[in-house]
Amino acid sequence: MQALEFFGGVPRLIVPDQARALIKNPDTYDPQPNRVYDEFANHYGCALLAARPAHPRDKPKVENAVLVVERWILARLRNRKFFSLVNSTGPLPCYWSI
Repeated sequence: MQALEFFGGVPRLIVPDQARALIKNPDTYDPQPNRVYDEFANHYGCALLAARPAHPRDKPKVENAVLVVERWILARLRNRKFFSLVNSTGPLPCYWSI
C-alpha cells in the first residue's frame, strides 16, 4: 500500500511473487488467492497475477531493477566498514537523493 501511495497511483496489473502468505492454494495454472489478497485487489481496482515460483521471466522488469539497485548500493558502500547495524543505516539516505 505504501508503494502505491509513493507512486501516486495503482497499475492495472500487479505481479507479486507467489508468496505462501498470499496464495491459499498454490497451483501452476490457477493459484487461489487468500481473502486479504483478494480484498486488496478489489479495493484498489486492479488485477493481481501471482508469478510462478522459480520463473524469473514472469517479472523481468522487477528482477532487473532489484539487481541494478543492489549493485548501485553495494558499489557505493563497498569500501566502507560497519561495526553495527545502527552505523550501517546512516550513510544510505544521503545517497537516495542522487
